[in-house]
Amino acid sequence: MIDGKNQTDETECELWECDNIYTHCDKIWNCLDGKDEMNCNSSLFNCSLDSRMCVTFDTYELICLSINRFNNGIIDCIGGTDELTLCRPPYSYIHGGFYCPNAIRIPCLDPIDSCTNIAWCFNKEDEKFCQKNRSIEIDSSICEDKYISFGSNTEKFLCDITKEYDKERMKIFYN
Repeated sequence: MIDGKNQTDETECELWECDNIYTHCDKIWNCLDGKDEMNCNSSLFNCSLDSRMCVTFDTYELICLSINRFNNGIIDCIGGTDELTLCRPPYSYIHGGFYCPNAIRIPCLDPIDSCTNIAWCFNKEDEKFCQKNRSIEIDSSICEDKYISFGSNTEKFLCDITKEYDKERMKIFYN
């Protein structure tokens, strides 16, 4: 009983704030506009509170995109990273977080498929942002753990944001 009503700590969970100490920067969009993941990669690029990082189609560089342009049904960022319902569980059951319009095989690529010198997107969007002429030879993807430290900020951002992260079912706190 809470306030004379038959309720538990699980009652009306959908009304809870989606950005809180448990969900902020957990690499999962708990809020439809992604505000719980804003400014989590400030070491790469620092955006204001009303914008989020995005890689543009024209320069393939990181920019700050207004939060009003996120999750509005219009793809503004490479890989569809501004649209929550594309390639991200629980909104999509296709695994891989890089959205590839007119894909050669499936519309959602795993980050491991990016920057491999093999284009899976019809327009080669999965390769266009990749750094050319590296100082080391990479035999697979820049998104692999052993290579990511050699990636550009754009590559690091896209590898991270398109990676699939699972929500923890339970958090345990110790005194």
